[in-house]
Amino acid sequence: MKKINGVSLFANVGLAETFLSDLGIDIVLANELIKERADFYKHLYPDTEVICGDITDDLVRNEIVDKAIQKNCEFLIATPPCQGMSKHGKQDPNDERNFLIYYAIDAIKRIKPKFVLLENVPKQLTTKISVNGKKILIPTYIKRELCAEYEISKETLFNAAEYGVPQSRERCIMRMVRKDVPISWGEPEKQKTITLQQAIGHLPSLDPFVREESYRKVFPDFEKKKRQGLQVSKWHTPPTHSWNHVCWMMHTPSGKTAFENDKHYPQNKDGSVIKGRISTYKR
Repeated sequence: MKKINGVSLFANVGLAETFLSDLGIDIVLANELIKERADFYKHLYPDTEVICGDITDDLVRNEIVDKAIQKNCEFLIATPPCQGMSKHGKQDPNDERNFLIYYAIDAIKRIKPKFVLLENVPKQLTTKISVNGKKILIPTYIKRELCAEYEISKETLFNAAEYGVPQSRERCIMRMVRKDVPISWGEPEKQKTITLQQAIGHLPSLDPFVREESYRKVFPDFEKKKRQGLQVSKWHTPPTHSWNHVCWMMHTPSGKTAFENDKHYPQNKDGSVIKGRISTYKR
C-alpha cells in the first residue's frame, strides 16, 4: 500500500487521526491553537510537526500552507470546533467558531490535496454563515468554493453506532477527491451494532473515587480494583465523581437514563429535577 502524507487542521490532541496510519496516511503536519493540546499531540505523535497558533492569523496559516506543500501533503483533515452550532450548545449563529470553515477552505484551495475530509456535528448541515453580507448554509458554501476542483460525496451524515463503535454518535463528514485523481471515494460498509459491554466488558471492573470521604466505604475493593485496572493500562483508572452522581447511576438500569428513576434522579438541593440533557445521565 502506497503511503501518502497528510495535514490535520484544528487537530486538538489527534484523536481523529488515531488509525489513519493503518490506512496508509501519515499525518506529518498538524495545527492546534491551544499550547497544552499541541504539546500533548506532539507527545502522542513525535514524528509529526505541530504548528501551535491561530489559523485565522495570516502568518500562521501561511506557515501551515507552505509546510504542507513542502511536505507533499496529499490528504487534509479538518475538524473545526462545533460549540457554536451543536444541539448541545447555544447554537449562536454569530459564534466566531462557526466561521472557521473560511480558513479551512482557504488552506484547501492553496494546498490542493488530493483527498479532503471535513468533519463536524450534524447541525452544520443547517447552520448558516455570512458570506459577503449574505447568509448561506455551510455545506452550500463548501460546495460552492470547492466543487470546481473536487468531487464531493453526496452522503454526509453518519452514525458511529453503524460502524463498530458502541455509541450512537452522528457526525457530518464531507469527503472529497480532487477531480484529476482517478479514484472514487466510496461509501463505508455498515457493521453490526455492538454494545459497550461487548466492546470493553472484558476489562477489569473499576469502582469510582468518591469525592466525599464518608461515602468511600461503599466501595471497599476500590484499591484492589484500581491495581487490577492499572495492570491493563495506565488509562484504565478510576474516575472521580460526587456521591450524588454515583448514587443516581447505581440506580439506573442499562440503556436507561437517571431521569427515569422514581427516587434517585438528578436533582438540586431542594429536590427539584436538574435541567439537563437526557444523555448526560444515561447508562
